[in-house]
Amino acid sequence: MTIQDAGAHTSPDSRYCYRQWRRWDESLPRIGFILLGPTMAAQCDMLARCITRAVALDFGAVEVAYLFPLRTLDPSHLGVSPEPVGDVDKANAAILDLFDRTSTVVAAWGNDPVAEDRADELKRFLRWAGYANQLYHFGNHKDGNPKDLVQIRGRGQPKRWAI
Repeated sequence: MTIQDAGAHTSPDSRYCYRQWRRWDESLPRIGFILLGPTMAAQCDMLARCITRAVALDFGAVEVAYLFPLRTLDPSHLGVSPEPVGDVDKANAAILDLFDRTSTVVAAWGNDPVAEDRADELKRFLRWAGYANQLYHFGNHKDGNPKDLVQIRGRGQPKRWAI
């Protein structure tokens, strides 16, 4: 597999990464993922996990957006940063773009306590925007949050998640 197109939308100072994408087969549909954040230490690993999952499901591209676009080496910093979302309009627009640019959008931000308020805010926003029945997941935690890609075992199909 050869990556034909790759890129990212970041803030001018590169502190925030709002969206990333990789495409390897234009003839196949695209899949989108909403992840916790572009943690720089694990960023390539999570993107690789998205690509692996996409290839296994016969997609030709991945698009990724984040609950918290702040680029950090440690996800625990998201809870203490004064602005982990950055420009909330850009962050929400990047997530909405997933619904326009892909055929399937998978929530996979995990159950980190730092995500609770932002996840609730995003779910309200997606309901308002008319996407309440167009989100998928690979499994949920007992608290209802979607599992992240590290916590998912096997090669199951994404399930619809009405929020």
